[in-house]
Amino acid sequence: MFQPSPMRSRLNSIIAAELIVFVALITYGNTLTGPFVFDDYSSIILNSTLHHPWNIAHWLSPSPELPVGGRPMLNLSFVLNYAIGGTEVVSYHVVNLGIHVLAALTLYGITRRTLLQPGLGDRFGRQAESFALAVALLWVVHPLQTDAVTYIAERAESLMAMFYLLTLYCYIRASEPGAPTRRWSALCVASGLAGVGTKEVMVTAPLIVLLYDRAFVAGSFRAAWRQRRPLLLSLAGTWVLLGFLMHHLSARGVGLSLGSSPWDYALTECWAVTHYLRLAVWPHPLVIDYGPAVITRAASVWPQALLLVLLVGAALLAAFRRTPWGFLALAFFLILAPTSTFIPIIHEPIAEHRMYLPLACLIPLVVAALGAACGRAGPWAVGGLVLAWAAVAWERNGDYHTAVSLWSETVAARPSNPRAHTGLGQALLEAARLPEAQAQLEEAIRINSLQAAPPPRPAEVARAHDVLGVLLAREGRTDAALAEFHRALQLHPADSPTHFNLGHLLARLGRTAEAIPEFQEAVRLRPDFPEAQAELAKLQPAR
Repeated sequence: MFQPSPMRSRLNSIIAAELIVFVALITYGNTLTGPFVFDDYSSIILNSTLHHPWNIAHWLSPSPELPVGGRPMLNLSFVLNYAIGGTEVVSYHVVNLGIHVLAALTLYGITRRTLLQPGLGDRFGRQAESFALAVALLWVVHPLQTDAVTYIAERAESLMAMFYLLTLYCYIRASEPGAPTRRWSALCVASGLAGVGTKEVMVTAPLIVLLYDRAFVAGSFRAAWRQRRPLLLSLAGTWVLLGFLMHHLSARGVGLSLGSSPWDYALTECWAVTHYLRLAVWPHPLVIDYGPAVITRAASVWPQALLLVLLVGAALLAAFRRTPWGFLALAFFLILAPTSTFIPIIHEPIAEHRMYLPLACLIPLVVAALGAACGRAGPWAVGGLVLAWAAVAWERNGDYHTAVSLWSETVAARPSNPRAHTGLGQALLEAARLPEAQAQLEEAIRINSLQAAPPPRPAEVARAHDVLGVLLAREGRTDAALAEFHRALQLHPADSPTHFNLGHLLARLGRTAEAIPEFQEAVRLRPDFPEAQAELAKLQPAR
C-alpha cells in the first residue's frame, strides 16, 4: 500500500491549509459588515440570555420559541460573541467565517485519510492530498454555503456541521493502527455531544460513522461492531441528550400537528431535494427564505419523486457493494433525512442552509468527474470551477450588504412568500422609502389572508400589521396606525415590540394613562427592553 513520506505529507498539508484559509478569506471578505437580518434579531437582539454570561442555567435553557431553543452550544457561541463585542456585527461574521474554515480543514483531513485507507491507498494514495485539497476548496467557495455562513443565525448549520465532521475525523483517527485510541475516542464523543447541543441533524452522525467504518475500515458491520463497540455505543448514547433537548421542539414549528400533513410535507420535500441538487450544480437563484407554502398535489412533483426513488435505490445498491460513491450518496440522503422526510418543519419546508453538510458528499463526486473527463487538465478544471464559484459567492454575499437588497432579491425569486414582502417592507421603511414599504406590507397581509395550507403563524401576520402601523404613524395617520397595532396584538398578544410601538404612539398623542400599561407589558414580556424602560421612567412620574 502507498505510504506518503511523513515530512512531505506534513508540508503539503500545511500548504493546503494555508490555501484553504486564503481562498475562504477572499471569498467571504465582503461579508464582515453585513447587518443583522431575519432570525438574527430573535437569536441575538431579542435573546436575553446573552446578557447574563455567568448565569449558566440561563443560557443553557433559552426560550424554546427562539431559534436557539434546545441548542445550548449554539446559544453559548452567541453568549461568547456578545460578551466580546455586544451587538457589534463584525465579530459575529468573523466567528461564522472561522467556523466555516475549520469545517473545511476538517473535510480536507477526512478526505485525505480516507484515500489513504488500505482499500483505497494503492489506487488513490498518490493523489490523496491534491484530491482532498480540491474537495475542500470547492466546498468552501460553493455559493450554496453563503446561507449558512453569511447569514449569522444559520451558524446553527455550520457549527453543527463542524462538530459532525470532527466526530467522523476523530473516529477515523481512533481506528488507525498505533493511534492513541482513547484520546481520539474521547474527542470523537465530545464532538458528538457538542454537535447534538447545536442542531438536531446531528442525530445521523452515529449512523454515518458506522457506515464509514463498514465501507472503508472494518469491511463489515460485524467487524466494525467487534472492533469499536465501546466507541459506537458511546456515540449512540448522544441520542439520550438529543431526546432531552428536543422536548420543546414543537415550539419551533416542528411536528405533525401544526397545520400540514406528513404527506404534503413529503411531496414538498421531493421538490426541495431535487432543487438542492440543481443548486449544487447551478447555484442560481439563491434565496434566504422560500416561505411556508407546501405542495399538496402529487401530480405536480411526480418527476421529482421518481428521480429521488431511483437515486436512493442506486445509493443503497452502491453502498451495499461498498463502493466509495455509494457511501457518499447514502450519506447525502441520510444527512438530509431529518429535515426532508415526514416530520414537517412546517414554516420552513425549504432552506438552502440544509445543504451545507450534504454538499460535502457531492463535491468528491464532482472532483472525480472532472478528473475523469479532463485527464491531466483536471487540476485546471478544478481551479477554474473554484474561481467561478468564488465569484458567484462573492456576488451573492453582496446581497447581504443591505436588508433592502437581500429582501428585494428574495421577493423577486419568491413573490408568493409573505415573509419576504414583510422583510422588504420593513427594510424600505428603515430606508425612508415609505410608499414602497407600504405596498410591500399590504401585499404581505394580502398573501397571508389567502394562505390556507399551512395556516400562517399569527406572529408572522402580526409583524406585517405592526410594521405597517409604524409606517402609518410616521406619516401622521394615527387612527389607521392604532388600528394596525391593535390588530397585531389581537393576533399575537405576547409581542413586546408591538406593545412598545403602541405605547409610543399613545404617549405622543398625550394619552399617557393608556401608554403606560403598554410599556409595562413590553417590559414584562422582555425585561431587557431599555427603550421601553426609558419611556416608563419618563411617563410614570407624571402619572
